[in-house]
Amino acid sequence: MKRSQHRFFLFSAFFILLVTGLAGHAEWTKTVSPVRRAVAAALAPIQKVLTEAGNFVEDAAQSVRNDRNLEAENAALRSRIAEYEARMREADFLAAENDALRDLLKMQRRYTACDMITASVIASRTGAYGVTYTLGCGTDDGVSAGNAVLVWEGMAGVITAAGPNWSEMITVLDEDFSAGAMISRSHETCVAQGAPLHCREGTLQCIYLPQNSTAHSGDRVVTSGLGGVFPPNLLIGRIGEPRQEENGLSCSAVIKPAAELDSLRQVFIITGFTVSE
Repeated sequence: MKRSQHRFFLFSAFFILLVTGLAGHAEWTKTVSPVRRAVAAALAPIQKVLTEAGNFVEDAAQSVRNDRNLEAENAALRSRIAEYEARMREADFLAAENDALRDLLKMQRRYTACDMITASVIASRTGAYGVTYTLGCGTDDGVSAGNAVLVWEGMAGVITAAGPNWSEMITVLDEDFSAGAMISRSHETCVAQGAPLHCREGTLQCIYLPQNSTAHSGDRVVTSGLGGVFPPNLLIGRIGEPRQEENGLSCSAVIKPAAELDSLRQVFIITGFTVSE
């Protein structure tokens, strides 16, 4: 037992002296000791794995931070875009409102004896004999059934029903439309009236012209103002070639409307008018 302990002691002392000597030699010669080289070689794979793992964790953490930053930037950009879009919508609305007021002023200068408001078309319904439009103005705005409806080119139709904030209009092509009219050039009175057969062709009829009428193609047909239903001199359209009625007592003709009636967007409603004596 003592012999074994003595050998272990000698071996340990030899090993310590060997390591010390190698270390001293490495320090004296400025070289890497074999022991350090062996330890470094053994630790190198572990250090590599740990370094790569650390880099992976850092990259993942940086990626998460970048994603969060991008998400925050995207949210900020979306908010700014929404704000700009809202401003653009408001600017478009104000521009449209300004245009409508400018148009209304021009129409009021044209028809000085008429009180009128602008109205936007909010819906339309196509029937067998014409289009019925729903407008965004009603009785709260002074609109009532029987009011004439205009566009820049001339008379578009008439209000047939109205609620607090809405109204409905038929066009001059509708079979329910009728207005006392006059040939502007000759002052011959007549009636402008919608009719199913004419509506399909985009026209209305001019009836009850005098038997000896001098009306001819291209003459302007305007409201006569007789009866006080509509103000006078609203342009309805232009007359086609007159023809003699079979009864021989009157003439009739086709009227081509002055207004484009297929796609109305904004109209002017005459809510009141005065007639000069």
